[in-house]
Amino acid sequence: MGRSLAVVLRPAHIDRIATIESPYAVRARIQRFDSLTWQQKIAVVLGLTLATALAVGLLILSFSLAIILLPVVVIVILIARWRFNRALAEAERQANAEEARRHGRIIEAEFEVVDDERRP
Repeated sequence: MGRSLAVVLRPAHIDRIATIESPYAVRARIQRFDSLTWQQKIAVVLGLTLATALAVGLLILSFSLAIILLPVVVIVILIARWRFNRALAEAERQANAEEARRHGRIIEAEFEVVDDERRP
């Protein structure tokens, strides 16, 4: 059986051998997996399985939210672009009308539609 090692990190105040003053200090202790009892090995496997399942669950949740929100974001962007283009066209139309009035290119006149019978 191969030798496997694990580094166990825990607060230093739990280990009575620690001489570190700070309660937030972390002491590393190397523990070999082949010295664990079968209950401890099962606990390690269950812990790793739970951590992996939690990570996979969070990934599935984030992808699900992305799939749900992606069409909403696209629709909002399309509506915003349409409104922006409409406002831009209206502003351009008003600017052209104002420029035409300033340069005298608009002639206001009254007219009357004449039928074919009344034409001279």
